[in-house]
Amino acid sequence: MLGNLKSEEQDDLWSLVSPNDKRKSLLEDFEASTEESTKELASFEVHSNYWILWGILGGITAGIGSLFVGKASTEGFHARSMISIGNLIAGIGYFSVKTAYQRLNGEGQEDDVIEIREYRTHKGLKIAIIFVDALVSIGGGFLVVLTFEYAFYAGINQGIISTLFSFTSVFLSIFGWLLFDERINSVQIIGMISMTTSAILYGFSGSGHTQSNGSAVSSILPILFGLISTIYFTGRSLALKAFCVRYQYSALDFMSISYIICGSILLIPFLTHVINYGVEMSLLKDCIIGGILQETSMIMMYYSISTGYSGPAAALSSIQAPLQTALAAIFLFQVPSPLQVSGLILAMIGSILISTSTQIMGLLNLSK
Repeated sequence: MLGNLKSEEQDDLWSLVSPNDKRKSLLEDFEASTEESTKELASFEVHSNYWILWGILGGITAGIGSLFVGKASTEGFHARSMISIGNLIAGIGYFSVKTAYQRLNGEGQEDDVIEIREYRTHKGLKIAIIFVDALVSIGGGFLVVLTFEYAFYAGINQGIISTLFSFTSVFLSIFGWLLFDERINSVQIIGMISMTTSAILYGFSGSGHTQSNGSAVSSILPILFGLISTIYFTGRSLALKAFCVRYQYSALDFMSISYIICGSILLIPFLTHVINYGVEMSLLKDCIIGGILQETSMIMMYYSISTGYSGPAAALSSIQAPLQTALAAIFLFQVPSPLQVSGLILAMIGSILISTSTQIMGLLNLSK
């Protein structure tokens, strides 16, 4: 009762403040919160090892989901719009289940009185960041589709080319060291060199298939799009981690809402294509399954990154590559060449070194 009266009095007082003073107060609050955010990010600590489990499960789920995405990738942007339907279904499902669980257990209710100006500022910022992430994920998902499409036409196993996505762990290790004060050691550096060598091998491994229009596709194209996708994943991972650490926000909520927005936007081009050209049900089924599994894997991997060590967490998900390679060889008849297998082995060695670098350094220090 007293708390409600206090809140009402604060609201009345805030309403009497002039607009200029309000803007000045909000600016001061924002600057103070930015300084506090920097301190929180610098003092980030890992309190459990569950991020390891989520990283591995995310990699397995990504390997299976990427098989369906790769199968439909030759449809280009149309495939991306159909995949978003699976993203939308999964996003609504996850967010609904989590919200229902919280309400049944009485969670998610604020106990403290929050000043109305701070609430409005932070709520608006959260919505803006999630909306921007949804827009960015549209382009990022299309980059992945293009990577698989050009890998198919260049004669490179789609699972092999997906190891390029593991370069996220290289960039995250570097930026994790710069932004979050995470350790980077000689074992991680060796892993980075190994993964870089694997990308070079892929550049010489294409068999030069041709597209339906008769034009040849260079093996450099899927490598280029794969590396651009890696930059996208790196930026998104860093933004998600900073957001979740600063506002103590759930990665599951963030990703679910983001994919709901993304799927809703891409419904427009999908329905337009269906009205004008119709839709192949088997292709739609593959895309929806791929979209659901893709979002599930992303949520697991980004949760692992946001709660664990950035570089090692991203490297754990690299189990996607050998799994997708095997599945693509079995179901899509994309048999990898010896050079591609060599690149895969080097990429996996690099990922393992990055993900276990802390333990390896600990053993080396004990042996001294």
